[in-house]
Amino acid sequence: MKKWLRGLRNRHRDFDPIFIAGAMGSGTSLVAVALAERFDAGGLAYESALHVAADSPLRIQAVKDFESIRAYEDSILPRADWNVEAARESLLRLYRRTATGDSRRVIDKGPNTNQVRAEFLAQCFPTAHFVAIFRDPVVNIEGFRRKWETFGDDTLEENIRFWAELHRRLLDTGSALGDRLNIVEYETLVNAPDAMLETLGQRLGLARGHSAIDLPDRPNEPGMGVRSFVGGHVSVESGANAEAYERIGSDFAEQIRSALDPIHQTLQERALRPPA
Repeated sequence: MKKWLRGLRNRHRDFDPIFIAGAMGSGTSLVAVALAERFDAGGLAYESALHVAADSPLRIQAVKDFESIRAYEDSILPRADWNVEAARESLLRLYRRTATGDSRRVIDKGPNTNQVRAEFLAQCFPTAHFVAIFRDPVVNIEGFRRKWETFGDDTLEENIRFWAELHRRLLDTGSALGDRLNIVEYETLVNAPDAMLETLGQRLGLARGHSAIDLPDRPNEPGMGVRSFVGGHVSVESGANAEAYERIGSDFAEQIRSALDPIHQTLQERALRPPA
């Protein structure tokens, strides 16, 4: 069904979103697609900040359109003059265009944006839940620099600063969101995907279901798109972290760890763990 026709059919529907947050390249696609596939969700709003209406305060440009990390970061930060009702309505319009099921629960995947805007999004949807995924910062920053030209052209120090700021904001927001925030470690998800997803589903109050997910613009190639997404089904790839360490080299890896280990350790302490 065409999106405009879905929007017309769903024009009076309300939704209770689950915002998938995290740094780009940290596993947000994996979590979002896996939850939408495994559980009864009304739909999947993929890269919501890129696809919300152009007049929405939440709309962003692609990373490649910016000359520096700081210019990109400034463009995604919440503004004091944003209107809650206008932002909420623009997201509801997007959800109505993408909804394919009957559930009120819609998965909203927005790397970077959902993380830095979590407090504002919680004002827009007071009953929303958040799933924030984080990854080994060496691996994550290697991905920043390899996949996104704006980050690859900038300094390693700026990449480190961006990762730190993104995750400090997550930790600062955690107290305000309380048990509506679930922090997930990518490496734990890879090691125990079924247990972690079942734990998440229970915490989010999701009923079991199954949907084949269509992401035609996401190539299933090493280092590109959703690597573990094939034919409408998602699985978990292992070995990606080791490959990233080899690519980035020991000197850069040590510089990243030295700067970011304290934040990474705090995230690990607060991360959700499935039952043994």
